[in-house]
Amino acid sequence: MREPQAYAERYDHCVRAARSGSRPCRARHEPRGGPVRLVHVVTTASSAAGCPACGVVSTSVKQYRTTRPRDLPYGEQPLAVRWHKRQYRCREAACPRKAFTESVPEIPPRARLTGRLCRLDAHGPGWTDQVQFVAIDPCAVYRSAVQQALPDAVIVVDHFHLVRLANQAVTKVCQRVTRQVLGRRGTTRDPARANRRRLLRARERLTREQFHRMGEEILTQEATGELLATWIAKEKLRYLLSLARTRPPQSEISNRLSAFYHWCARADVPEVTTLAKTIEAWRPQILAFIDTGITNARTESTNRMVNDAARIAFGFRNLENQRRTVRLHCKRTIISQPLRG
Repeated sequence: MREPQAYAERYDHCVRAARSGSRPCRARHEPRGGPVRLVHVVTTASSAAGCPACGVVSTSVKQYRTTRPRDLPYGEQPLAVRWHKRQYRCREAACPRKAFTESVPEIPPRARLTGRLCRLDAHGPGWTDQVQFVAIDPCAVYRSAVQQALPDAVIVVDHFHLVRLANQAVTKVCQRVTRQVLGRRGTTRDPARANRRRLLRARERLTREQFHRMGEEILTQEATGELLATWIAKEKLRYLLSLARTRPPQSEISNRLSAFYHWCARADVPEVTTLAKTIEAWRPQILAFIDTGITNARTESTNRMVNDAARIAFGFRNLENQRRTVRLHCKRTIISQPLRG
């Protein structure tokens, strides 16, 4: 395998932390130009070639295998891991095991999830039994990990990411419609591009003049109404989510949810249909959010400050210095310094 060119620091750090004093794996990030970050991982620790039965280190490679363990996203970008493993022959005559595949503690043999997705079990049943609600992003890997580690907890999906999905659908339709009508990318002179910020803004934050101007300008360019239909679907989703923390009756929730589904089916826009399927897939978690109003906004805020600390420092070479700087950056109180005379 070629020498790594760019390291996926988040994944490599967690794998590296699995074994103190050595780096068992190395990762190479492969730019794909899409929404998924692809990382290739190879094992570099010599101890990984030791037979788990007899402990003898083997140098005879039988074959190569590529596994796809699920891992946490890289920030807000999904992470696809490709672990290129070797299968060795055990040459020890007295060993009953003739072949074995290398592994590291972070990803044990036959594991489908990385250790970061399974660490809730390490807290013990006393801690996990106290967890009643878990707020997560709309990520199937998150949901699967929580369901396995905390089967009694109620999963709540964060509404911010749901609205973000709707805004992404608006942006995709805007780009697609512009290419279909004009045969090129949009510019600031195009009505759809000029009104992009208004399309992503909440309806209640638009004045009556801005709202009517946006509709008229967009319809002059795009007569099919797909862009405005997508915007309306986004607003109907926000209208549903606005019921959180209001203790609404079940009939009101059902009416708004049905209105959203009905509009998505009536619009017949591919991006809107995809959004409706996503909402349906996360329907129990969305209803849990409306019922509880729980979000992970504080966690997202702390994560943003951690990223800001790393960005301001242009990276860290010392892990301990990084921890101290992050703690100071995330501290809510102001540390006053004595005045010097």
